Amino acid sequence: MNWVYLAIAAIVIADVAVRIFYVRLILPQFEAKPPFNAVRHPVDPQAERVSLVTDDGVLLRGAIHRAVDQPARGVILFFPELDGNHWSAANYCEGLLAAGFDVASFDFRGQGDSDTPIGYAPNHWPTQHEVRDAAAMLHWAAEQPEWNGLPLGIFGISRGSVVGLIAAADCPQVQAYCGEGTYTIDRLLEHFALRWAQLYLPPWAFPYLPRWHLRLTLRLARWTSQWRRHVRYAIAERRLAALRRLPVLLIAGERDTYVHPTVTKGIVATIGGSQSSVWEVAGAKHNQAREAVGLQYDTRVVEFFQRMCPTAIHADEATLVAVK
Repeated sequence: MNWVYLAIAAIVIADVAVRIFYVRLILPQFEAKPPFNAVRHPVDPQAERVSLVTDDGVLLRGAIHRAVDQPARGVILFFPELDGNHWSAANYCEGLLAAGFDVASFDFRGQGDSDTPIGYAPNHWPTQHEVRDAAAMLHWAAEQPEWNGLPLGIFGISRGSVVGLIAAADCPQVQAYCGEGTYTIDRLLEHFALRWAQLYLPPWAFPYLPRWHLRLTLRLARWTSQWRRHVRYAIAERRLAALRRLPVLLIAGERDTYVHPTVTKGIVATIGGSQSSVWEVAGAKHNQAREAVGLQYDTRVVEFFQRMCPTAIHADEATLVAVK
């Protein structure tokens, strides 16, 4: 029977060697920040500048954009994309401001006007640090007396939308969630790994690659990266089921080469229920759905968030056009 044990040991050693080889191959690609070319929006002189300190002592800076010419009917907490800034809220949420929502946004740590802790270099994979920042933002919003009793929604863009998914799942006060360019770490990593595998495996071997084997190798790469960067990546998959309790709208660009629409659709399928949907915007690239369809974007987002308000807000196109 010794030969059986030797054969098993040889298979295990070969499997470990293969995994180590592919983890070393994956890591540089996993940690390299894509060139998103995020637009840094200008300061809005009419906005009210605000700040908060997280529970681990990091100063975050942001702003409140007030509803246009009317009392607020609801509050939107906006999470900006990586390398963008909190001033982008005025662009993405212009229709919401015209429809009677107050919008508040902060830069995550290491981004925009917020402080950068020593030793932390953020990238496109959200960590426990951004989740902690989001929790501090939600706590801050709950303490604002003028918003007491108003419905609260979250709107996130790209990496900010991943953090928003987790924040909405964790906070029962959130009544609606909308994200654009939304992904989860493991789902997006698997999407690209399947594309990369065709470059590094012979064509005859690719159909025989077990999906579970690939996923375990990808997790080893993620765990190795966490160890190297001294962080814990924020894994949204384990929270998706909790989002079934509230309306969820995910916006996907048809021409998004960073977050393919199939990734976003997979997230909605995992959430399940009748309140979650994907809007795939024809011709839109990553985070550029509003540029692609203009007023239709504002109308769709307003009509989505008005579902959480006790008194419906009609997304009047004439009103939305008037503020442009």
